[in-house]
Amino acid sequence: MAFHEALDTYQLKQVRVNVVDGVMEAYNSAYQPPVIISLSQSNGMKVWYLYEGKRDRRDLIVNCKNLLKNEGAG
Repeated sequence: MAFHEALDTYQLKQVRVNVVDGVMEAYNSAYQPPVIISLSQSNGMKVWYLYEGKRDRRDLIVNCKNLLKNEGAG
């Protein structure tokens, strides 16, 4: 399964998985940030790390928001 490969590749620990929606919650045991892995036909597999970083990269924020909206619509 693709989620298990992502866990191994990114060295993550699974918290919970929703196979119907194609979403897995996980965390990185070394750094402890929450991680969301999404899997869809339109965008493939995406790994999202939740962290507080610099907010001056508006282009990245807009791209991430658009991708997340597409995930929800797909």
